[in-house]
Amino acid sequence: MLNASNTPHLANPNGNVSSGGFGQITSTSPGSRTTDERYMRLGFKATF
Repeated sequence: MLNASNTPHLANPNGNVSSGGFGQITSTSPGSRTTDERYMRLGFKATF
C-alpha cells in the first residue's frame, strides 16, 4: 500500500521575495497515479 498515512504531496513554496505570500505553500504537486493519496495495489497468486 502506497501512502498509507495519506500524506499530501506539497508543491514548492512561493519563491517571490517581493510578494506577500513569500514562503507559503498554497498547492499540492500534481502526482502520477503511483503517488496519489490512498493508492492500493493488490496481487493474487494461484498455484495448482
